[in-house]
Amino acid sequence: MTRDSRYDVLFEPVRIGPLTTKNRFFQVPHCNGMGYRDPSAQAAMRRAKAEGGWGVVCTEQVEIHPTSDITPFIELRIWDDQDIPALARIADAIHEGGALAGIELAHNGANAPNLYSRETPLGPGHLPVASFFNDPVQARAMSKSDIADLRRWHRNAVRRSLQAGYDIVYVYAGHALGGLHYFRGTTSEPTSTEAAPRIACACCAKSWRTPRRRSPAPARLPAASPSTNWWVPPASLAPRSRRPWALSARFPISGTS
Repeated sequence: MTRDSRYDVLFEPVRIGPLTTKNRFFQVPHCNGMGYRDPSAQAAMRRAKAEGGWGVVCTEQVEIHPTSDITPFIELRIWDDQDIPALARIADAIHEGGALAGIELAHNGANAPNLYSRETPLGPGHLPVASFFNDPVQARAMSKSDIADLRRWHRNAVRRSLQAGYDIVYVYAGHALGGLHYFRGTTSEPTSTEAAPRIACACCAKSWRTPRRRSPAPARLPAASPSTNWWVPPASLAPRSRRPWALSARFPISGTS
């Protein structure tokens, strides 16, 4: 069957920072209920998508720290190095299917009641946790030390993602997720609005400075408008890697998530 030439553009290779996809079919991050509990099933599911022709196949959002626990929902975790083998199994399956592998890092912040980890939730202010079941849990306002920790957790998560073999790394900032919830205006704390750009940039900067990497690490930052810009950091930030990789940041646009 002959393909209509109007659709040829969909099958052209596309550059994403230092990477090149085989076509324009990009499976964005989405949850499937398998998460950390069923990594082999998730690997098979993502591989099937890659074998079906997608140029890029991504994971769901991946919790970067125990303070980001949204139990009873099941999603992937990258809390520590013990999570790397399961994540690597998924990345390997995607590569075997012929696609680039993307991972979406997230700190659930004031969305996380931490019912499993029992950690104290973190938020832009002393506020009730905005969980799906309205759990009677209170988040405490993040201190400067907490913000420093959030940056470090992102850096560690990026390092682990690259170690697991992922090509594209998202820093996710939708909903009320950690640190970036300052953009949403959900608190009247004056320091929240002032801190928002600093925290967002700091988390990404920490990720770009992940040690032992050499390939350029571009970032996609549609923070204030629909326009998309790829930024390649200077040589001082150039990471070292066995393969090029891209860093992407998903932010709410015009106050939406």
